[in-house]
Amino acid sequence: MKKQIIILIMAVVLIIAGLSGCLGGDDEGMSELQNFVGTWKPGTLPDGRLITFFSNGTGVYLGRLSEWKLDNGKLKIFLENGETPLTFDYKFLDDNQVLELTNLDTGHLEDFKKVKTWKI
Repeated sequence: MKKQIIILIMAVVLIIAGLSGCLGGDDEGMSELQNFVGTWKPGTLPDGRLITFFSNGTGVYLGRLSEWKLDNGKLKIFLENGETPLTFDYKFLDDNQVLELTNLDTGHLEDFKKVKTWKI
């Protein structure tokens, strides 16, 4: 009987340990979102404007209010006037302090440097 109780306790511990990874949510996706959050200044283009991404999915893109989200590995920015969303390939460089955005419609590449970060 004692042996069965020990086996039962070990099984419960293993099940709890196995399921504990399910409680963490999507840490990788959350980390990717955290990389965007903050204010970014133009890198190599002198006439560019700041971009700001807030953790609630809103922001300011080139002086215009916007909403943003990640969708299938792409950054989508929805401008306040309801235009077709802008879709970008993105890449983080220099320990997530530089953001490269490539507009998928125009092929235009811009880089930005992070100037302020907020926590999610």
